[in-house]
Amino acid sequence: MKKNILFVCKYNRFRSQVAEQFFNKHNKNQGILAKSAGIFKGKYPLDKLQVEAAKKLEINIGKEPETISANELGKTDMIVIVSDEIPKDLFKYNRKYLQAILFGKSLTSS
Repeated sequence: MKKNILFVCKYNRFRSQVAEQFFNKHNKNQGILAKSAGIFKGKYPLDKLQVEAAKKLEINIGKEPETISANELGKTDMIVIVSDEIPKDLFKYNRKYLQAILFGKSLTSS
């Protein structure tokens, strides 16, 4: 059975796209698929540092930003928030996510 992870940031312009592509590039478990979305649709241009960081990681961050949809949430098994600006409580309406929400910074903190 396939598991779906959704990386979420504010605009799906950089952070969540990088997380999605980095995960899918390095993930060896074909039963897990990552996608990304933003709370708002972001049309802001990327800055030079973001473009350089993506190039270093060999990640293409050129996809059109997407917002979270109810359909996508219905297919999601875990949400990983990669932005300090997104409150975990935003997803509490669905009990499915109470134990399946991670903050990106908690993945790297010791």
